Amino acid sequence: MDTAEFAFTPNKFDAKVGDKLTFKITNKGTLDHSFVIAGPDGVVINRIDVRQDSTASLDFTPTKAAAYQISCDVPGHKDSGMAGALTVIP
Repeated sequence: MDTAEFAFTPNKFDAKVGDKLTFKITNKGTLDHSFVIAGPDGVVINRIDVRQDSTASLDFTPTKAAAYQISCDVPGHKDSGMAGALTVIP
Protein backbone atom coordinates (compact mmCIF):
# COMPACT_ATOMS: atom_id res chain seq x y z
CA MET A 1 0.00 0.00 0.00
CA ASP A 2 1.22 3.51 -0.74
CA THR A 3 0.60 6.72 1.13
CA ALA A 4 1.11 10.31 0.12
CA GLU A 5 -0.64 13.60 0.79
CA PHE A 6 -3.46 12.76 1.61
CA ALA A 7 -4.52 9.23 0.68
CA PHE A 8 -3.93 5.53 1.17
CA THR A 9 -3.86 3.48 -2.04
CA PRO A 10 -5.71 1.15 -1.80
CA ASN A 11 -7.90 2.19 1.12
CA LYS A 12 -10.37 -0.72 1.34
CA PHE A 13 -9.54 -4.25 2.50
CA ASP A 14 -11.46 -7.47 3.15
CA ALA A 15 -10.42 -10.34 5.42
CA LYS A 16 -11.76 -13.21 7.50
CA VAL A 17 -11.56 -13.64 11.26
CA GLY A 18 -8.21 -15.24 12.10
CA ASP A 19 -6.46 -14.17 8.89
CA LYS A 20 -2.99 -12.77 9.64
CA LEU A 21 -2.75 -9.50 7.74
CA THR A 22 0.47 -7.67 7.05
CA PHE A 23 0.09 -4.08 5.90
CA LYS A 24 3.26 -2.86 4.16
CA ILE A 25 2.99 0.92 3.88
CA THR A 26 5.34 2.96 1.70
CA ASN A 27 5.30 6.71 2.33
CA LYS A 28 5.85 8.41 -1.02
CA GLY A 29 4.80 11.78 0.33
CA THR A 30 6.72 14.74 1.71
CA LEU A 31 5.23 14.50 5.23
CA ASP A 32 5.39 11.89 7.98
CA HIS A 33 2.24 9.79 8.36
CA SER A 34 0.84 7.01 10.49
CA PHE A 35 -1.30 3.94 9.84
CA VAL A 36 -3.94 3.25 12.46
CA ILE A 37 -6.45 0.42 12.77
CA ALA A 38 -9.43 1.20 15.00
CA GLY A 39 -12.48 -0.82 15.94
CA PRO A 40 -16.05 0.17 15.07
CA ASP A 41 -16.12 2.17 18.31
CA GLY A 42 -13.10 4.22 17.22
CA VAL A 43 -10.76 2.72 19.82
CA VAL A 44 -7.25 2.26 18.39
CA ILE A 45 -6.23 -1.40 18.13
CA ASN A 46 -2.90 -1.06 16.34
CA ARG A 47 -0.73 1.82 15.08
CA ILE A 48 2.58 2.48 13.34
CA ASP A 49 4.45 5.61 12.22
CA VAL A 50 5.48 5.82 8.57
CA ARG A 51 8.18 8.42 8.08
CA GLN A 52 8.73 10.29 4.83
CA ASP A 53 10.55 8.20 2.19
CA SER A 54 10.31 4.99 4.23
CA THR A 55 8.38 1.73 4.42
CA ALA A 56 6.85 0.22 7.54
CA SER A 57 4.93 -3.00 8.19
CA LEU A 58 2.07 -3.61 10.58
CA ASP A 59 0.71 -7.07 11.43
CA PHE A 60 -2.90 -7.51 12.51
CA THR A 61 -4.96 -10.64 13.09
CA PRO A 62 -8.64 -9.79 13.58
CA THR A 63 -10.36 -11.85 16.26
CA LYS A 64 -13.93 -10.79 15.48
CA ALA A 65 -16.03 -9.84 12.50
CA ALA A 66 -16.49 -6.08 12.25
CA ALA A 67 -16.04 -2.99 10.13
CA TYR A 68 -12.67 -1.61 11.21
CA GLN A 69 -11.46 1.90 10.45
CA ILE A 70 -8.04 2.70 9.00
CA SER A 71 -6.60 6.19 9.05
CA CYS A 72 -3.63 8.46 9.62
CA ASP A 73 -3.80 10.10 13.05
CA VAL A 74 -1.46 13.00 12.29
CA PRO A 75 -3.64 16.07 13.01
CA GLY A 76 -5.71 17.03 9.96
CA HIS A 77 -4.66 14.08 7.78
CA LYS A 78 -7.73 11.88 8.34
CA ASP A 79 -10.05 14.81 7.63
CA SER A 80 -8.05 15.48 4.44
CA GLY A 81 -8.75 11.99 3.09
CA MET A 82 -6.31 9.59 4.77
CA ALA A 83 -8.97 7.10 5.80
CA GLY A 84 -10.35 3.78 4.71
CA ALA A 85 -11.97 0.54 5.82
CA LEU A 86 -11.14 -3.03 6.72
CA THR A 87 -14.15 -5.35 6.56
CA VAL A 88 -13.71 -8.60 8.48
CA ILE A 89 -16.21 -11.43 8.03
CA PRO A 90 -16.61 -14.65 10.04
